[in-house]
Amino acid sequence: KSNNEIIEKNNHSAKPSKNNISTLKTIKPPKVKAFSNTEQYRSEKEKKAGSVKINKSRESIPDSNQNLIQQAKSLADSGKFNEAETLCLKYIDENGDHEESFFLLGLINEASGNNSQAHSFYKKALYLNPKHYETLIHLSLIIESQGDIEASNLLKERAARVSKT
Repeated sequence: KSNNEIIEKNNHSAKPSKNNISTLKTIKPPKVKAFSNTEQYRSEKEKKAGSVKINKSRESIPDSNQNLIQQAKSLADSGKFNEAETLCLKYIDENGDHEESFFLLGLINEASGNNSQAHSFYKKALYLNPKHYETLIHLSLIIESQGDIEASNLLKERAARVSKT
């Protein structure tokens, strides 16, 4: 019997039979993949930059691309946030996600005064590397500035545990 036939029969019968109840118990809901459509979680800037490949590896940045991240850091240090952000997004587009690129994007947005976007990038960096000390500290400060002292303290405690290891 199809699901609709069973539901229809149960809706019209005063007493469901044992047969109908046991059939209903064996019906399994379809499997749903969490985050199967990652497009909905990307910022407008990420969408404009092109497709972002998901790479959950915690490996270091390959030598060939280390220069790109270093250039972005240098540009950010000199206050050229737009250029640094462009290089970070280019790195992500070409190589997939990496915590250092998202951390740097968080720093750039925090320095630019865009704390909500910085918060988002820091969370992405922590997703890729939950033990990234600098990200934990910066995210805790943003959350503290939003008034959530308890959550901020939890992140600071987590950072303290990370620094001891």
